[in-house]
Amino acid sequence: MRVAAACLAVMILCGCRSAAIAAPTAPEQYMQQLIENRYRDVHAAAPAVPPPVAVFDAALARLLHPDPASGETPLDFDPICNCQDFDMSAVSSRRVAIDGKLAVVEVRFVNGGNPVKLRYTLHRKGQQWQISDIDLPGQGSLVALLAAKPAQPARQ
Repeated sequence: MRVAAACLAVMILCGCRSAAIAAPTAPEQYMQQLIENRYRDVHAAAPAVPPPVAVFDAALARLLHPDPASGETPLDFDPICNCQDFDMSAVSSRRVAIDGKLAVVEVRFVNGGNPVKLRYTLHRKGQQWQISDIDLPGQGSLVALLAAKPAQPARQ
């Protein structure tokens, strides 16, 4: 009886896992959920909490990594929302383009009464989407912005 119950449990778990693997989240749904969940209960003037590394692809995560010597981060704003204050509402997203493992998603939201529109380039790794670049209004590509930052002189 225990063996049969164990076999049934394994079959159910495998079935659930294969169903999840077969249907990855659409990129626009991923970005909308990321923004809604990340800022849901954050006080508007709260300090930025670093986003989990898994949100970004490896190349962008390296560019966002704090300086090992000083511990300073290369940005003074939260890259996901391009903001320092968190008063998000009216989040909507739409897929602009998708080609295999790459997608471009436009996300609109209101932050502190100001409308914001950002474009995210996403890369699918397995069944998970990751941000590989963000088009920042008036600044262009986040990757280009970070790559252009001059190296800090070594402290003595």
